[in-house]
Amino acid sequence: MLDSVKVVIGGQIKFTYGGIIAFEGGVKDSVAVLSKPGYYGVVKKISSGTSTVFMQKGMDTSDGSIVNTGMYSRPSELFAGATVAISGDELRAVNSNSLIDALKYYVPSFGVSRNNNIGGDPNTLSNVSLRGTNTFPYAATIASNQTGNFGVEVGPSSGDYMASNIMSPGTPVILLDGSQVSLQTISDLDITRIHSVTVLKDASATASYGMRGGNGIIIVKTLKPQRGLLNVGLTSELQIATADLSSYNILDAKEKLDIENKAGLYTGDLGAYYAKRYDQAYNKGTNTAWLQIPLRKGIGMRHSLQLSGGNDDMVYSISAAYNDKEGSMKGSSRKSTELGAYFGGHFKSFTFNNRFSYLGTAASNSAYGPFNNYTKQNPYWSIYDSATGKIQKVLEEVTVGDVTTSYMNPAFNATMATTDALDYSRISNMTNMNFVINEKLQLNGMIGINKQADELNYFLPPNHTAFANVTVDNLFTRGLYRYTSNSFMNVEGGLQLQYHQKFGQHEIYGTAGQNLIQTASESAGFVVQGFNVDRLADVAFGTSYSASKPETGKIVTRYASTFANLVYSYNGRYQLDLSGANDFYSAIGQHAMLFWATGLSWNVNKEHFLEQAKWINQLKIRGSVGVSGNQNFLSYLNRTTYNYFTGIQYIPTGNGTGLIGRGLGAYLTGYANDNLQSPETFKQNLGLDVSLFNNRLALSFDIYKQKTTKLILPDIALPSTGLVTYAYYQNYGSIENRGAEFSASGSIYKATHNNLNWNLRLNGLWNKDKVAEIAPSLLVYNNNSNVVADQTKPQSQYQVGYSPSAIWAVQSLGIDAQTGQEMFLKKDGSTTTIWDANDKILAGDLMPSLSGSFGTDASFKQFSAGIYFSYQLGAKVYNQTLVDRIENADITYNVDQRASTQRWTQPNTTDFLYKKLSVNGLATAPTFATTRMVQKDDKIQCASIMLGYSLPKMWASKIRTKNIGLRCIINNAFEVGGAEMERGIYYPFQRNYTFSLNANF
Repeated sequence: MLDSVKVVIGGQIKFTYGGIIAFEGGVKDSVAVLSKPGYYGVVKKISSGTSTVFMQKGMDTSDGSIVNTGMYSRPSELFAGATVAISGDELRAVNSNSLIDALKYYVPSFGVSRNNNIGGDPNTLSNVSLRGTNTFPYAATIASNQTGNFGVEVGPSSGDYMASNIMSPGTPVILLDGSQVSLQTISDLDITRIHSVTVLKDASATASYGMRGGNGIIIVKTLKPQRGLLNVGLTSELQIATADLSSYNILDAKEKLDIENKAGLYTGDLGAYYAKRYDQAYNKGTNTAWLQIPLRKGIGMRHSLQLSGGNDDMVYSISAAYNDKEGSMKGSSRKSTELGAYFGGHFKSFTFNNRFSYLGTAASNSAYGPFNNYTKQNPYWSIYDSATGKIQKVLEEVTVGDVTTSYMNPAFNATMATTDALDYSRISNMTNMNFVINEKLQLNGMIGINKQADELNYFLPPNHTAFANVTVDNLFTRGLYRYTSNSFMNVEGGLQLQYHQKFGQHEIYGTAGQNLIQTASESAGFVVQGFNVDRLADVAFGTSYSASKPETGKIVTRYASTFANLVYSYNGRYQLDLSGANDFYSAIGQHAMLFWATGLSWNVNKEHFLEQAKWINQLKIRGSVGVSGNQNFLSYLNRTTYNYFTGIQYIPTGNGTGLIGRGLGAYLTGYANDNLQSPETFKQNLGLDVSLFNNRLALSFDIYKQKTTKLILPDIALPSTGLVTYAYYQNYGSIENRGAEFSASGSIYKATHNNLNWNLRLNGLWNKDKVAEIAPSLLVYNNNSNVVADQTKPQSQYQVGYSPSAIWAVQSLGIDAQTGQEMFLKKDGSTTTIWDANDKILAGDLMPSLSGSFGTDASFKQFSAGIYFSYQLGAKVYNQTLVDRIENADITYNVDQRASTQRWTQPNTTDFLYKKLSVNGLATAPTFATTRMVQKDDKIQCASIMLGYSLPKMWASKIRTKNIGLRCIINNAFEVGGAEMERGIYYPFQRNYTFSLNANF
């Protein structure tokens, strides 16, 4: 029985009390309009003296009783799908800087992997996936011939979710307030605006999305206005980022001189340089801390303000936010500005709202360049010129015979007008409408438009160290300016008919609708060279194109989906859930693609035999099976494409020059496949949801199996066909995923009189990926990985029956104590000292067997605290540090401390792990991909430590505020375990400190 329901009959307005309302006078045959915040409005004709009205909860409830799939909402107890819903407050308690990292803590199947090279760079994105890998990486799916990349845009917009999902094809679809957005857009969003995030995983939850549901769906909802005269919300944060250098162990000046001497560097012409360097290290005390040169404490601020108000008939809000995210490398930053406006209201049975937003971002990369340029510099080199005290360009010049080698100072580049910046502006407008036809039917509609424009400027001045080796003959080719401009526009609309009927012990929910989406993306770019002055950093001062001409790209896609969902429930115990979608997509021709799902659920706790078990609040068994699709492939493969010979013109004999430009020749770049189909993911899921002891303990368990088929890969044409120079794609290959995930959360202690609460949470994922079928193009890819690619590091191999993230290396038998050479085991069982790529075996898997999170939080009176961890077990990693910085190291640069110890020195020694020390290991005795360098990567990371304090309401009221909260969060606090290797090669990983103030007036 609902209280405070507004009921309007004619000119009379009243509110229910105890779920009952009485009107005086004759109201028979009148029309009643019922409304309540958080519920759908109802229009009902009063046909008798007493009427009963059922009101359905709206899609934006936050108490967990409603599952919002983005297409429709269903009571959670009647829903058969596998979903997870997390509130914005829960996310912000773990990480107030990164939505992606916070979401990872609550959803174990949401994989977030950070490339070790890019580390904590604020201007790069992590790779994300849901329930494993179900497709091959982009590099393995593009045609390798000379025309394979034609039609791919030149640096597409960061808001182009179609392009970004092609480059990262395992990324789930992300919806922001109903509109699909890119991972970059959601990462730049002000996290204080987020109301909730819902993750849809299985077939029942995703089938209605048709071709978009194969990788899973992430639904992000932002806050709506609060009713009242005027509500003011203010958040202000101080953000500090520091580099985590705990994985780096390099030599100091004296140690470096010692290892150079042991390696025999100072024989012959180099002998004179030893005395000079010795003087620097021992007499002058030079010991440059190169790792600190490009680093800083990145101090940034984030501020957000929201004003909202309204009543039952109208609500409004305006918001503004600014986020200055400063990285730990000097000059590295990402500054975002947001503006938003919301207006909503209703008239009788018609409800509408309009949401407008602006997002602008200015990203800058450090002029100091990659971090590994500093980790290799010798500590006896000084960054400053001893005569002038200024940063010098050349650290040292070494002459051997007639050859002079100049060692350049990477920090010198930061003294010039070096530029590496990306700016974008995004405007979005979304209008939603709802019309309640009667208490059973309602019609929903939406229309939205998003437009973004990006600009990339990258400038290297002529005195940049990148041009240090340019000869005098090419002097005027120094300097480089790369410019890219692009835009992206997304227009979409949808219409849905919602049905709900309850009669006796039967209940039906139904939804049918149509979605239409069009995307248009354009880009243009060019590279100019030949700059004469460092400070003239404008493209107009270049002398010529670096490439032959500018490049452009334009791609338009259109998508139409008709979907339906039907849920039938008997007595609230047994549910049948049916979903389907019929999709048309411009990238697969004229034929439609059908997707479907069937789900069943059983609320066991509602059975008669458990009526007395009051301690069981929920016991639900659910299962689903179905097929979803995938759009993450190039959108022009069903069209024959060609390009022009712009440098050649054909002029008929004797016609003079009047026809110049009319006779351009064309050549084929891609051949259409009209029968191309969308990849399909067949999903099976069986789950259990349990809630016990007055909801003090919640458990969830799912087992799943998925198989993605009809993957889109390039075809291989025989040379005899004459068709090897253009791209042709077909449906080839498949990948299987199977696994189990669990989640447990409990309230260990709860007291209301002093707000003493203690909660625990644990979750985990066991997942295995397997290549089930490959295409001929992947056989070529595998061969190139063994023949063409760099063999000093492991290269991907895609073989049937093995994980796509497997590590492949030649099996090592260790280093021979007699000779110091590495021994290998060939596939025929014999031993050899000759490394052969054809002897590679499975050496491990980059993906862990078990991963997840655990943590605890507590509160007492106005104080709160929490600590949250992530873990992984069973993962392996190829320790590239042992290769690049020890065995293959060039001793003329700095190396890992282990390079001077545990090296083989003489026969019959046993205390060694690495090959004999040499001046240049890569040149004399290179180490290629070997199982000796594969190590365990089991680890536990402290993802977050949180401390908070809320000002007592009595004190807050004295300064005319509703509440004031203070919070400190440390992210990436520490890590235990893992392989001993350098982490963050081009950009160090970061430890982030956030101090926040939240106030509401």
